[in-house]
Amino acid sequence: MMIFYIALVVFAIISLIELNPNRFKKASPYKKTDKFSGGFITLASAFVGLLSIVDKIFNLFPINTGANDLVIIFGLVLFISGFFIRYLAIKELGTNFNYAIAPIRELKTKGIYKKIRHPSYLGTILYSVGVPFMFLSKLGFFATLIVIISILYRIKLEELFLERTVGNSYLNYKNKTYKLIPHVY
Repeated sequence: MMIFYIALVVFAIISLIELNPNRFKKASPYKKTDKFSGGFITLASAFVGLLSIVDKIFNLFPINTGANDLVIIFGLVLFISGFFIRYLAIKELGTNFNYAIAPIRELKTKGIYKKIRHPSYLGTILYSVGVPFMFLSKLGFFATLIVIISILYRIKLEELFLERTVGNSYLNYKNKTYKLIPHVY
């Protein structure tokens, strides 16, 4: 049970960092292309966590793997790794980071962006998938689908926008990199 409380504390701290209200202040002048904003994805990720915790506390759909502590630790590793990847991606983007789809000052192709175009979304997927493992939650796994579908849709919108606004340099970058997972996708 101690591992559950550790997972809960880690989840709470990282969620508070992610849900920083100052991040949502920038508005996009491209409302027509920004139907699933980054803010929605962040809130959906928080919903996964809340649902997973409620599922665990009220034992709605119990999971007993026989190795629960190992599964929880696996979830913690996914969660922390995802947060770290997302943090690095946002830090690398600097002033180009925005929850809304908006013009960029410079196309980032180095560092964490050298092999994958959307490391921030990879991080979000990893920590969203990690949460249901941390809390052994079937409901959390289903809710994670909302996050993943939203991210895939958002990637499609962003890539179309960048192809139109950045042009050939983005197309060249796109041809040399993967969307989310190096050498896979």
